Amino acid sequence: MIDRFEEIFNSWYQQIEDSLLEGEENKGASDSGPKVELDYWKNKMRKLTGISEQLKSKNCRTVYDVLNMASGGGNSSDSGKPKEKLYLATSKWRSIELKVTEQLNEAKDNSSTFTRLKSSLSPCTRATRPQSSRLCPLL
Repeated sequence: MIDRFEEIFNSWYQQIEDSLLEGEENKGASDSGPKVELDYWKNKMRKLTGISEQLKSKNCRTVYDVLNMASGGGNSSDSGKPKEKLYLATSKWRSIELKVTEQLNEAKDNSSTFTRLKSSLSPCTRATRPQSSRLCPLL
């Protein structure tokens, strides 16, 4: 059973890692406008919220807890697996949870900032050129 849980665990870890890297590759161009940036951060926030909720699900917690318990004390677990290997796997998992949390917080902050920016600039984007300079003198 421990071997199967470790396989599941490693598969989940790799899927999450790939998902986090995929998001960075799909980031908008550096010259993209605020709407593209806002959409990027909103989508990233949605994806990371889903991942975060999955990490807190009963299935994930059960697999993590079993492997964590199997990695504690002694030289090997009941399955003959070195406990150090299981400990490294659970350490990797804690690391990916932290990475997801950090990126989720960044996405929330950036999404909020771009939403405020968008609402502040919306009168300028709908105005004619003369009205824009009057409404948004700093631009």
